[in-house]
Amino acid sequence: MRKNELNEFYELIAISLEGAATDEQYAALMEKVKQDDRAALCYAELLSIYANLSCPSLAEPVLEKQHGPSSTPEQVPCSDVEDIWKALLDMERAAPDVKPERPEDPEPERQEAAPTLPRKVNRFWMYTALVSSAALILLVLSAHIARWILPQEVATFTSNFKAQWDVEGDAAVGLGQRLQTKTTLRIQKGLAELTFDEGAKVIVEAPAAFELLGRNRMRLHTGRLSALIPEEAHGFTVDTAFSRVIDLGTEFGIEASKRGDAVVQMYEGKARLSLRSSASKHVLINKGQAREVSASDGAITEIPFEPKAFVTSGEFVVLRDGTGDKAKASMAVHAALVVHLDASRAATVDVDADGVVQSWGNVTEASVPHGATPEAGMARYAQNALGPGLGAIDFGDPTLEKKSAPTQMRLLSQTESQVFLDQTREQASGFTVTLVVRVQTHGSQTWSNIVGNTSVVDVPGFFVRWNILNGRPKAVAFLGGQSLQQECAFFGNTVVLVCCYDRKTETFSLWDSYSNQTSRKTVKAGDYTMWNEAGLSSASDHTLYLGAFGRNRDRYFDGLIGEVRIYDQALDMIELMSLKDELVRKWEVTASDL
Repeated sequence: MRKNELNEFYELIAISLEGAATDEQYAALMEKVKQDDRAALCYAELLSIYANLSCPSLAEPVLEKQHGPSSTPEQVPCSDVEDIWKALLDMERAAPDVKPERPEDPEPERQEAAPTLPRKVNRFWMYTALVSSAALILLVLSAHIARWILPQEVATFTSNFKAQWDVEGDAAVGLGQRLQTKTTLRIQKGLAELTFDEGAKVIVEAPAAFELLGRNRMRLHTGRLSALIPEEAHGFTVDTAFSRVIDLGTEFGIEASKRGDAVVQMYEGKARLSLRSSASKHVLINKGQAREVSASDGAITEIPFEPKAFVTSGEFVVLRDGTGDKAKASMAVHAALVVHLDASRAATVDVDADGVVQSWGNVTEASVPHGATPEAGMARYAQNALGPGLGAIDFGDPTLEKKSAPTQMRLLSQTESQVFLDQTREQASGFTVTLVVRVQTHGSQTWSNIVGNTSVVDVPGFFVRWNILNGRPKAVAFLGGQSLQQECAFFGNTVVLVCCYDRKTETFSLWDSYSNQTSRKTVKAGDYTMWNEAGLSSASDHTLYLGAFGRNRDRYFDGLIGEVRIYDQALDMIELMSLKDELVRKWEVTASDL
């Protein structure tokens, strides 16, 4: 607030405390409190101090009922401030009237004075009269007002894993730096550990935007974080746009979307989840449970618990301390890399005189020379399609009617795909599939297959595609009956997709470079080479394809593929981050907000 607005705000509070506010002035004060969280906190603290100065014995039960005996100014829920004021007014109205003791009347004069009716004095206002000087109240409040107006250091940036910050005003954030309130902090890459002054440890996963509100409270605007709360920091609070999580001795993860939806996963202990607009509407979340809060209707829904949805404190320590030379190694020479198709290397693409692709050779020196071979339709090689020196395979030949002749390239046979898609094998450890793509047009399509061995979701296969849902494009990954999807602006943009399945933890994840977001789900290990129903070849064909595949011919891919990498194991987080950085730099990809 500006100086004049601040003065008007304090004047409205003073008038209200004196009981002289008109209905219009009271409505203006309540509107300001509702619209401005900092004004709400200021108002709540003023009421608290005023009530305690005026009548400690009466005020304490009211304030304790609202916030609990150990509340601090930072913990006062903004949505409850009006309730505090109403509660204090109700308290005042309910207080019994008392009659003041009067001294004995002096000797009556000759002329008898007119009888005077005893005047009732309200006990609340009688105690209020003890605070005789407004200047004294302002003196008591001055320290608090300074705290509301000025930024305060409340936490420390204690550790990181490849963290890259973006702070308002281009201020740098260094390891060990003290972090202040009243500043929106943004982390673009990696992981950052924050330690709050009361002991809570928070791991923020990029990309995320957040704000520190106090020594034991923060607001997550967008992104993901996990929090480990020691005994002394019980009550640690995380706000999102519409929800609030209050720790009750726990470790939890919380994700906030750009539209205001929130997801909470509970790892240890328990926490209270409520709506910021109504603290009375809350649920208790116990260990092994998860809830989702809808921004559209405020519904709090139970969802499946995902044990690997967030990077917890223990996992962060393993990542931070286990980097070494591993993070510096090129993921293009990784021992688990079994398929590597790279259209930026023109020599690996065999074309005829018309530029039609005859085969796309594997870069990796492997015992089995994997590569992609056209089986239907037509694909062309387009030099410099994704940038200078960045060629791509064009699956969207405009001379073809795609529904009758969709472009399909065989990537792995059923026998070969068992190396990574059959996760029932004893030696199976998961897989990682990486794609560099750009979608040209979608026409009348609402989805399009890019890679996979099935095109339907009622069979235990695998695919990666794009969908259009509610007019917005999404990246979609499917495995064994479970699907992941997140918003991704494919059209006209080069996008890196990384899909990973970790058999050990049974975690299925999808990341895209445009949104820089990761989605995760738990998927039981199975044989995902089965039940392809590939109508383009034969019903018993279970091979892995690029482009069109499965029985739905109209789900063809009209776009460019620059690079394909398949690893026959789940890459760990260090390797995944190195892989993402490597491909983003190579293909000159830029992330952007949708």
